Amino acid sequence: MRCRRLIIFLLLLVTASTVYSSSRVSGYTILTLRVVDMSDNPLKNAYVTIVSPPPGSIVLADGYTDSNGVIGFELESPPEELYVFVSWKKVIVYQSRISSYIGSETIKCKVGDIRIKVITESLQPINGAEATLTWNTTIGPQYVSNTTDKDGIMIFDRMPLIKYKIDIKLKGRLVYSNLLKAVYNQLYTILLKLYNLKIMVLDADDRSVPNTRVIIEGNAFRITKWTDENGVIELNYMPPGNYRIHASFDKYMKKLNVTLDRDETIKIRFDDLRSYKLDIYVYDSLNNPISYAKIGMYNPASNVRELKYTDKNGVARFKLYPGKYFVRVEYGNIIKQSEINVNSDTKIEIRMNLQGRPPEQVGGEGEFSIPFHLLLPIVIVAILTAIVILAFHYIIVRSRR
Repeated sequence: MRCRRLIIFLLLLVTASTVYSSSRVSGYTILTLRVVDMSDNPLKNAYVTIVSPPPGSIVLADGYTDSNGVIGFELESPPEELYVFVSWKKVIVYQSRISSYIGSETIKCKVGDIRIKVITESLQPINGAEATLTWNTTIGPQYVSNTTDKDGIMIFDRMPLIKYKIDIKLKGRLVYSNLLKAVYNQLYTILLKLYNLKIMVLDADDRSVPNTRVIIEGNAFRITKWTDENGVIELNYMPPGNYRIHASFDKYMKKLNVTLDRDETIKIRFDDLRSYKLDIYVYDSLNNPISYAKIGMYNPASNVRELKYTDKNGVARFKLYPGKYFVRVEYGNIIKQSEINVNSDTKIEIRMNLQGRPPEQVGGEGEFSIPFHLLLPIVIVAILTAIVILAFHYIIVRSRR
């Protein structure tokens, strides 16, 4: 009996010794680490370094975690105390001392999502704002970018919880720059002081001037825009500050300075620029007016393009600025081109050979006619509709018999 108890005691002693030595076999220790972020999600490809304690610290082992955030080390005769360093995105997010006899350990690193919301002074979310986070590492600055959604929110996934420089751009313009200290599970709200700038370009008669080239520069950015068909440019989400505006149309130019501290509407007037009337009459070879002829005007110097159709009297009326224009007239597959110089109110006549088209296709004086190439689809649709109606009528009559 005593012999049996002695044998059992020795077996328990050997087992306990094996567990206490943390799988030490022939002087080796197996150490398993599981690396997670602040939300206990595993960190894949985190760089882990095992260092001996000072003095005379040396790297004993290093490597990257697997897809489960786990890494194992086989250490030969390690000291009882070890230093563990974890690097994520080139930044040390964990450093501490552990016992080499611990066997396995879960390491929680200072890594988490950074949530940012961008709004205006009126608390309206800004969609499409691009933010860039920049941070310093031993190999130089690193950066990552993201864009706000319709709610003005962007999320930078699993970032080191450190201090960043944040820059925000809207449509390529820098509107915000500051430092941000990342804290776990916190929403950062950034309120931007932004204003709307509307620029209207007018001639000497207070008529709008389309296709005017406008350069706006200031606050470390420069942008070039062209006025729309109403002579207007609208710029939203402009940061406050001083701006220089340079407008040019053909040989006409205007400059002014603007201080933007609220929503502004600015009028730029070219005092020497006047427009002239140009009436174009389109006839066939028999002097009948041609209605619905397509007329395009183009001035290469000012990049002005206009498109109109002749009315029932074969007339298209334009309001143009001085210069040379290319005129293109189309009616069906017939095209006629010419050049004109506009420097006063002008009327011109353009005659087109309709190549044997019947007179009823051409608008007579004082009446409106539909061109044949537009009339044909209408006639086809009418015929098909009549056939369908007759078919239904035939089916109904047959069903009653």
